[in-house]
Amino acid sequence: MVIFHKVGAVEKEMVGITRYSLNPCFLLLKYIFKVLPEARKQRSYWKHVLKELMSDRDLSFLLSQCFKGRDSLIHFLYSLYPGSDIKVTVSFISSFWMLVNYLGMLCLQCRIKDEPTLRQIFLSVLDATDPKRETSNYCKYFHTKGMKKTLALFVETCRNQLLKLPAYDIVLEQVKKYVYFYVDFNTYKYISGEENPADYILTWADYYIKQFPLISPWEFSASANSLLCILALVVSASDPMLGPNTAKDVESVHFPWICTLNILLRDFLHYNKKILEGEDETTLNFAHNYRNLKECEERITFFLARSLGYPVENCSCPGIINFYKFIVKWMLSIYLSDPRARLGFNRIASQNLLKLRDMQYKPYYIICRIIGLFL
Repeated sequence: MVIFHKVGAVEKEMVGITRYSLNPCFLLLKYIFKVLPEARKQRSYWKHVLKELMSDRDLSFLLSQCFKGRDSLIHFLYSLYPGSDIKVTVSFISSFWMLVNYLGMLCLQCRIKDEPTLRQIFLSVLDATDPKRETSNYCKYFHTKGMKKTLALFVETCRNQLLKLPAYDIVLEQVKKYVYFYVDFNTYKYISGEENPADYILTWADYYIKQFPLISPWEFSASANSLLCILALVVSASDPMLGPNTAKDVESVHFPWICTLNILLRDFLHYNKKILEGEDETTLNFAHNYRNLKECEERITFFLARSLGYPVENCSCPGIINFYKFIVKWMLSIYLSDPRARLGFNRIASQNLLKLRDMQYKPYYIICRIIGLFL
């Protein structure tokens, strides 16, 4: 059985999609025995390459952020895209995730707050996702030991992998749009420094929010801070038969629905951190922008429903939308299997979100609890 997608009046075969390639059990086995081992190879590679370019402490932190957390488990799920080359997609996801985490580490450690410097170093994210761009001098206004070579390595690796994707030209402009969103959001986040980041971020978000009447400016900002739409578009370019209609479907199901869900679930885990660990008042947690935990739970439920309820009947390739719904179920289970999701009132919210009586979610949740033991 092969699934087709339409391009105009002509149906073309969607490479790599069969009834088996979208089977949850098949995808899980492929993830465990192919994707995760490839991710471990990437971790070993970057550990070897970067050991002379940064301190042991920074390298350990970066590798932990990029290869051990629940965010990483979710990012690597996108390597399961039907027909994709796992080595290529895992390499891109690893390099890109390392790049943005390295930039975040630089901004926090060195307290970079001026816009020209931030814009200059974040050009690396634009260069990494656009092989047609001439690479920039990221260290024009600021430099630390090993920074120039480290950024160049991340950017070059990303660009090399993108050149191997047969349909990347189809999604390039869409990818650039969401990269600009990501860069703008993070620039304004770091500019704010010790001040209230709301003034900068909300002014920026207000410029776009009329295009998304069902969400708030904060929720738009949360979506812009997620990498999932970028990753989804990139891996979809693995399909040589990809058409603009399918690329648009991939974009529409992710932004803002899956992307916002991603960030709200991540920040939901840290909802009690301010109380328990004395979290800094300036730390940005999108779950704290609601009046209380119940309202946060309701908005997560809303985004979950929009993500899983995205209509497939009018899509050019329903199989791909079903693949992303599979990712949403795993994402929910990965986050809610975290011990922090069962802390205090989070337990009640988690139970309401997961609805363990629904057998559709229980296998995902149990497997994620087991995987979590090794994180």
